Amino acid sequence: MRQAYYEELTSHPQIEIRTETVVEEVHTDDGGGSVTLSNGEKLEAKLIVAADTRFSEMRRKMGLSATMKDFSRCAIVCRMEHQHSHKKTAFECFHYGRTTAILPMNGNRSSIVITVNSRDAQRFANMDESEFNQNIEEQLDGLLGDMKLIGKRHVYPLVAVHANQFVSRRFALVGDAAVGMHPVTAHGFNLGLKGQASLSKKIAQAILENEDIASDALLKAYETELMRTTRVIYHGTNMVVGLFTNETLAAKLARKATLRLANNIDPIKQLITQSLTEKEQKGVLNNNPLSKLKGIFQLALSKHLP
Repeated sequence: MRQAYYEELTSHPQIEIRTETVVEEVHTDDGGGSVTLSNGEKLEAKLIVAADTRFSEMRRKMGLSATMKDFSRCAIVCRMEHQHSHKKTAFECFHYGRTTAILPMNGNRSSIVITVNSRDAQRFANMDESEFNQNIEEQLDGLLGDMKLIGKRHVYPLVAVHANQFVSRRFALVGDAAVGMHPVTAHGFNLGLKGQASLSKKIAQAILENEDIASDALLKAYETELMRTTRVIYHGTNMVVGLFTNETLAAKLARKATLRLANNIDPIKQLITQSLTEKEQKGVLNNNPLSKLKGIFQLALSKHLP
C-alpha cells in the first residue's frame, strides 16, 4: 500500500517530496505560513498541513496540545502465510492479556498483529520461528491451518493520541498528527482518510468559489466535522481497550457481558457497525431509535471530556 501511494504521489508534477531533511521552524500569520527545513530551505504557502505522526513536532511547535494514552502494551506486527484461505475476512481473537488480529492480504497471506503487555513484547519478537508459528496456530485455534512467518517481526509501543485542537491560524492537522488510534478497531487509518478527504473537499470548494483556502471559517468547519466523528470513537475505543486489558475479576465479568450484549442484541450490534462504517451519514440510522441514544452519549461525552 505504501508503495502504491508513493507511485501515485510521484506521478503528480505539482507534488514535491523533500527527503533527508526535517522541519526546524513553522510560522503562520494572517497572510500565510512558512516552514524552515534543517537544510536551510524555507517554504511558504497559504496553508500548512501537518501529518508528521502521532508524536507530531509541528503540532507541538504550533502550540496545539493533545491528550495521550499510554497503554503499556506493544503490538508485534508481521506477515504470515497460511494453509487455509482467509476468505478476504479480518478476524480478531481476544484472550486474557493478549489479542491477535488477522488482516487479509493477497492470496493465502495475512498481516498478523499481536497485542501484549510491554514486558512480554521482546519475548514474542525474539521467539524461535517454529515456536512462533505454532503459537499463532494455537491462538487462532487452527482457523487458518498451518502458519508460516514471512520476513521480520516489528514491535510498536501502543500510545493513543487525540489533539485537543485540529487547527490554528492557517494550519491544520491530519492523519495520526490529529488522531492516533489504538489498533483494536482497525479504524485509525480510516479516520486519517476521512480527515484528509474532509479538508481536501473544503479546499477544493473554496478554490471553485475563489475564496481563501485557509480562512478561519473553513478550518473551523473542518475541525468541527472531524472532532464530531473522532472523539466518541477515540474515547470509546480506549474504554474498550481498558476493559480488555484489565485482569481483575470484575473486568473479566464485565467484558464477557459486553461481548454477549453486543453480539446477541441486533440493534446494538447494528449501531456499533454503522458507527464504525459511517452509514448513518447515508440515512441508514434515520429510523433507528438507538440513533437518539447515540446522540445522548455524544452529548454526555462532550460535557465531561476536555
